[in-house]
Amino acid sequence: MNVDAHIADWALKRIQSEPKLAAEVDAYVRRVKREAELRPSPENVLRAEPVSIGLAIFSVVGISAGAVAAGIVGGAVLIGASIAVNYAISALTQKSTGGTAQTAADPPALNSQAIKYNERQAIPSKRIIYGSAQVGGSLFFEQVKPPYLYMGHLICARTITAFRRIWLGTTELAFASLAPGAARAPLAVTDQPNYPGRLLASFRLGDADQTIDPLLAADFTLLDGNFRQRGIASAVLRYHYGADFNEYTALWGQGSRPNPLFLVDGVAVPDPRNPAHILDWDPDDAAAVAAAEASWSWSNTAALVQAHYLTQRYGGRIKPYRMQWDRVGEAADWDDGLIGRSDGTMIKRHTIDGVVTLNQSPASVIAGMLKANRGFVLQSGGKVWPSSSLPRKAIGTIHDRLLTGAFDYRAAKPKRDLVNRIKMRFVAADREYQLADGPVLDRTDLRTADGEVLDGTLDLPFTMDTGAVSRAQRLEKAFLANSRLGRQINCRCDVMLLAEVGDELEGSCLNFESDLFAQANGLYQCTQWSFADNFSSIDMVLVECDPTIETDWNPATDEKPFVLASLNVS
Repeated sequence: MNVDAHIADWALKRIQSEPKLAAEVDAYVRRVKREAELRPSPENVLRAEPVSIGLAIFSVVGISAGAVAAGIVGGAVLIGASIAVNYAISALTQKSTGGTAQTAADPPALNSQAIKYNERQAIPSKRIIYGSAQVGGSLFFEQVKPPYLYMGHLICARTITAFRRIWLGTTELAFASLAPGAARAPLAVTDQPNYPGRLLASFRLGDADQTIDPLLAADFTLLDGNFRQRGIASAVLRYHYGADFNEYTALWGQGSRPNPLFLVDGVAVPDPRNPAHILDWDPDDAAAVAAAEASWSWSNTAALVQAHYLTQRYGGRIKPYRMQWDRVGEAADWDDGLIGRSDGTMIKRHTIDGVVTLNQSPASVIAGMLKANRGFVLQSGGKVWPSSSLPRKAIGTIHDRLLTGAFDYRAAKPKRDLVNRIKMRFVAADREYQLADGPVLDRTDLRTADGEVLDGTLDLPFTMDTGAVSRAQRLEKAFLANSRLGRQINCRCDVMLLAEVGDELEGSCLNFESDLFAQANGLYQCTQWSFADNFSSIDMVLVECDPTIETDWNPATDEKPFVLASLNVS
């Protein structure tokens, strides 16, 4: 037996003596084999959306190079285990000193107004709506048939849940119902023009078997019955010009055509806490996809939206059977929890509301989504799941007897990575669903300690808030507090740690208690680990964590008034 084979045989026997280690390795080997079988072929990539959609979760969430390795060397299997981390604290590393200007060729910013408004394009970008969003739509039909103007808008490239509200410009219209199936006129409202006599609207949710729009079918009998926009939510509006120019401008404004906006509840998402929801479907089987989607329901809970996006062909491309659904449910329970506001009301802790387009990179989309709940994308044993910021308890302890190799300790972050004042942006529902600048969080005590102002910016593109912006301000405070945690440990431990911990290492917290390195003692989160020394040890990267950050919120003292910034006319 050669030396490599002897080492491999010894390592496997050691692992087999520990059931937990054996299960870890067996799961990893199965995952590597399965991923090799499922690796996208060139022809499959070409059949996908012809824009930047990413090849796999490894390109989506940015695992560090070399974090996962599998190969055969002299008969020994070299296995690495890692965490697929894209923690949203990176939002604060961009200082408020400006950045690279966006070019016309760049995809639009996440959930920006540019992707929400009405547009006329030969090949518009497909849009997916999560949670609730105020949007326009790309025109798929525009026709003048005096005295009417007809406009048909593509709202969402997938089936949505409901139309909620409609505006013309900034004027909200009242309807008895916005349900699909028939053309509807608005209700009369005092001090509004004669919208009931001048406007008809019809809506379709985007069902795969939907028929031609009822308003178009009635007024354009020569239209082909297959003109159905199947699978795409749409709205068609018929505008009467009015009796004269004065009535036209009173009804539709000064523009050449009206500008409608719609508040809609977006796509349904799977929820592992609902036993009726189908959680294992074949993404390549249209019938299976339709059956699964029909079983789901609408939600803007952050973890559920993240899990949906990660399993979509336009998103993370994670096969549904690889999603750790029970962990998704745990994260969703935390996101669904209620937090208080200064007015005594309660709101959901973490939500995602907004629009993504298929010309945006999945890496940027999932990074923006993770900011909504300070989350992670985690991976272990071939399974993947989004994890929210729920406070984590230590699952084990690293002590001196477990340390077997090099120990590297960083006591604090460099000043260039510190923040003591944060500016933020979020979607303000009471500012016509625009991206707005929220209250600035300025820690004067930290500024004094740092000796200067250290600015950071926090964009929350998928966080929608109302009134006193409790949800956004709470995230702002937590991000700043987390940015001050700078201790980090790189160490090598005996493999027995895997047998002693009470849960998966990835994303979990560990106590570090050492007499040799007492200055490093504290609570840390494991962000990466891999086998070393032929399975006798594991290398780990640990970063400081503080579970109290997530619950440190007192609306009576922490919530600040939300006022519009002063207009700069200089």
